Amino acid sequence: MPAVYNRYSGIKAIPPIGTFESVLSHADREHVDFVINESKKYSTHKLVEITHHQGPWNEAIIKGWSSIITNESILKYYQKYLKGQKNELR
Repeated sequence: MPAVYNRYSGIKAIPPIGTFESVLSHADREHVDFVINESKKYSTHKLVEITHHQGPWNEAIIKGWSSIITNESILKYYQKYLKGQKNELR
């Protein structure tokens, strides 16, 4: 979903639903909807806390504060959820 990131990076708020329809495939939209529905259960503070305890963030921060969290590290970390090895994103 690089097109969505490139279009909206730097914006402090998530654009209204429907904004992404022209750039997302149906499958990507289903993934985005799932992530939004799961994430809205948590406060902003809790989401930051969760992500800052996960592998991709920890791997990047070791390299320095301006390091990029790579797609490869995200995929490696979340594959265990896709394979049903873990039930919660904590």
